[in-house]
Amino acid sequence: MYQALPFGPVTLPTGPIFAMLAVFLGLETAGRFGRRLGLRTDDVWNTGLLALLAGLIVARLWNVLQFWYVYSAEPTLIVSLRPSGFSLWPGLVAAVIAAYAYMLRHALSPR
Repeated sequence: MYQALPFGPVTLPTGPIFAMLAVFLGLETAGRFGRRLGLRTDDVWNTGLLALLAGLIVARLWNVLQFWYVYSAEPTLIVSLRPSGFSLWPGLVAAVIAAYAYMLRHALSPR
């Protein structure tokens, strides 16, 4: 697989492009299935995007706290978005909690 796609003077990394495509296709599919269950597509998208955002933020913060000795010596690394800079399980837990809280707040059925 190509690591990057060159388009003239611009080079796009393929990893983030495929990740964004996967999120879009997953939310679109969930929206269609949700419509069959009587849910509004907007509610499904909002829940999914909120869960994604909360998961990414918590995963990054957890990693920063876990390796504080590195980040305290070089604070500019805190905003670096390299792939190894996220903690998987705390991010997933935060995403599930955020989605559940959003569904409860907006009276959606969390079946």
